[in-house]
Amino acid sequence: MLKKNSIEIISPSRLHFGFLEISGNNDRSYGGIGLSIDKFSTKIIVKKSNKVKIRINCLDKASFFLNEFCRKKKIKNNYLINIKKSSPKHIGLGSGTQLALSIGCAVSKLNNLDLDIKNISKILNRSLRSNIGLMNFKTGGFLIDLDIKKKFFTPIGKVFFPEEWKIILIKNLEKGLHGNKEVNAFRKIKKFPRKKNISLTNLNI
Repeated sequence: MLKKNSIEIISPSRLHFGFLEISGNNDRSYGGIGLSIDKFSTKIIVKKSNKVKIRINCLDKASFFLNEFCRKKKIKNNYLINIKKSSPKHIGLGSGTQLALSIGCAVSKLNNLDLDIKNISKILNRSLRSNIGLMNFKTGGFLIDLDIKKKFFTPIGKVFFPEEWKIILIKNLEKGLHGNKEVNAFRKIKKFPRKKNISLTNLNI
């Protein structure tokens, strides 16, 4: 909702059901499966201001995303960001990606930069391994991502998810890997060997 020099953005959280190994050669490419949920949404209001001011929580992250976006696009970072809601951090709901894309999208619109969500994602170094967070922000729904690095993979996109299928979230006190620890963990994953196609006629079934 655009009003003069302010914009409000609401983005849902998502569940990530795991990565899909779709690499065909030495490059490491992942797909993924995810689902938008109607709880733990991120809601921000961004206004042009004479100075930078961030209200409520996520101060460090919001400051980083704002400064990074403005630095790379060479624009002033004088904005008032009011974070009305944010999802719990580091428990698999995509809180960082949704906050980053929300801030990038708001600043882009307020400056008439005409950037699509993929460009905003690249600017803020999101979707490095999976596009589920990006697709969740853009369309929501049940998401299957097969379009990471290989252009010959066709994205399936949004798939219908039956309303009668209920999701129960059980939260514990542990936090998932994030930041440098997450990056290092993915670096240590061994490559999956390529396997030859097997003809069903040779399996005697």
